Amino acid sequence: MRRQDFKKIGNDLLEDSRNYFIGSQYVEPMEDEYKVLQLQGNLTLKFRKWGNKPFYLILFRGSKYLFELELIKILKRNDGYTWYLSKPKNEKNVGILNHSLAWCEEVDQHYRVEIKKAKKV
Repeated sequence: MRRQDFKKIGNDLLEDSRNYFIGSQYVEPMEDEYKVLQLQGNLTLKFRKWGNKPFYLILFRGSKYLFELELIKILKRNDGYTWYLSKPKNEKNVGILNHSLAWCEEVDQHYRVEIKKAKKV
């Protein structure tokens, strides 16, 4: 995918979120941010770059970081998209995900090849 594809996906995800969360509204972005969506409950969803990495959706409560999606790890598959998720190293996150999800030891070989190509791009 090209750079503008990732930018479109980020904008589309924010717009879908704006339509889904009642009372959400766009606010003026700051430096390194493309768009910012203010949600209820002091939550903010930011589409921004992070350091030298260009495309992230990051959820904050106030100034506290909660969650991120790195859009560069999206792969187009068939008629949709899927995310390549890095296995977290933070003990708290690992505990939550181990409790909530069943980790797979092996990922489909074809999928790993696609991920390596995407990372190089």
